[in-house]
Amino acid sequence: NNTIIYEDDRILAVNKPPHLSHHDDQSEHGIISLLRQQRPDGRLYGVHRLDRVTSGVLLLAKDSSTASALMRKFSKREVVKYYVAISHKKAKKKQGWVRGEMAKSRRGSYKLIPEKQSSSDCKEYAVSRYFTAGLGNLDLSSSLVRDESSGAATPRTLVLFQPKTGKTHQLRVAAKSIGLPILGDSRYGGGRVVMNGSPGVDSHDRTYLHACAMSFILDDDNEPITIWSPPPFQHLFASEEFNSVLQ
Repeated sequence: NNTIIYEDDRILAVNKPPHLSHHDDQSEHGIISLLRQQRPDGRLYGVHRLDRVTSGVLLLAKDSSTASALMRKFSKREVVKYYVAISHKKAKKKQGWVRGEMAKSRRGSYKLIPEKQSSSDCKEYAVSRYFTAGLGNLDLSSSLVRDESSGAATPRTLVLFQPKTGKTHQLRVAAKSIGLPILGDSRYGGGRVVMNGSPGVDSHDRTYLHACAMSFILDDDNEPITIWSPPPFQHLFASEEFNSVLQ
């Protein structure tokens, strides 16, 4: 069920769903194994990762030389990436930068140490640019529970992230650091979406972070390849106005 959104003779891009790990674990297959099972020769090479909770554009190579070339581009920051997130908090700034050291915290979480306070042996800071847009004027879905006393949270801010580095949990930690924890991200303080008539784990019960776009030049003499995957967040709203905000 991983939708192919781009394919040529060297690369494959799929729309990764949330709640799916990159590699196999003790309980289930990861997305790489599942995709290999769908290919006649079973050969695919991962060149970057998305967190288990994150959906969106995942890029793979069909041969080892292309994989090496793409991994070099990711390492040199020659791949432009955009992510869309929704927060239940109100933005304090329209745009800005988040820069600091990613340090391990408790129970698999991370924390951001501002550059001025970070250790002198930090080899690379996590760097992200962000832009915000208010969602307060949009009509919400009638199925969305809005009683905050019950633990439910509702969308208030759209955040567009452009990460310059690729650290584990980087954008989730960045969102928390600017007071905009991502909706559904319980690890970093995001409120939970509750919708009537949808018991159990459903499409709404997720972290609202989506890898929406990626652009790169595979060979120096080629045109840029741009891959787009619209965020599947429309179910939170009563009309198509969310798409206009995104544009």
